[in-house]
Amino acid sequence: MPSSLHFEKPVEYFRYFLTTSVTDHIIEQSVLYSVQTRPSKPISLSAAELENFIGIVLYMSLVKLATSRSYWSAEFRVDKVADAMPVNRFEEIKKSIHFADNAQSSTDKLKKIRPILNFLQEHFATIPLEENLRVDDTI
Repeated sequence: MPSSLHFEKPVEYFRYFLTTSVTDHIIEQSVLYSVQTRPSKPISLSAAELENFIGIVLYMSLVKLATSRSYWSAEFRVDKVADAMPVNRFEEIKKSIHFADNAQSSTDKLKKIRPILNFLQEHFATIPLEENLRVDDTI
């Protein structure tokens, strides 16, 4: 467990949680899902595109518009989103993004995101807890 985590840039913190193994897993599951649903036109997805997609989704959660297409519209265009990825590519990834194999049967209510949840829980556990102790002399 690292004794201290220090990141110079937000992207370093982002990549601490979204590691290569996580992106590879998401890409693998997304491609599998696209093959299962549209065998004639499976998606191809790179790690860079996946990072852009996740970044766009996070940005959209902060800057809210009525529809996802609004970020690319002439009236409401948001450069940070529209310049990162074309709208049609964003929607294609959005349709295919998956975190677990749908063919696996399970009674787990979180089965669709369980692999990612487990990974994040393991990573959260590696973050050192800061101890801010105070001795109050009035006790």
